[in-house]
Amino acid sequence: MRTILRRATFSLAAILALGLSGCVGTGVTTEVRSSYSQQDKFPNGSTTGSFCANFTANGGDGATIGTVQIWLPREQVLTAVQGKLAAMGNIAPPNKIADAWNATKDYYQRLDDAVQGLPEGGSLTDSALIQELTQRREDFTAITDYYFAEC
Repeated sequence: MRTILRRATFSLAAILALGLSGCVGTGVTTEVRSSYSQQDKFPNGSTTGSFCANFTANGGDGATIGTVQIWLPREQVLTAVQGKLAAMGNIAPPNKIADAWNATKDYYQRLDDAVQGLPEGGSLTDSALIQELTQRREDFTAITDYYFAEC
């Protein structure tokens, strides 16, 4: 599955690169590059490439960030949430997705705490966390879209 995603991402990147190469004479490529280089700097000066490399090194990919099947038994939810948190690690996100990244990570951490407190085989019943899952979809989408566009 990971190989398929990499191939699809590579193919998309190649298509975009070919499309942008026709814009060199118009100055569009320079404008795009300069806007990304200014927008996507981390507080420590890292770039988008560092974010992508770190996220991938932690086991993250385009399918990592997203909903969790919170109705499943405790053990399965813990495995899913802890995998997402491990991939996110202590990575500083690009400014473009910082709010979505931080809100998502905070949600996953609160979800992990709540599920840790359940008895073995138990299921989550915290209605606020369950409802928030649907409210986080825009954040999940922003991060996933960024990943596929930049990584």
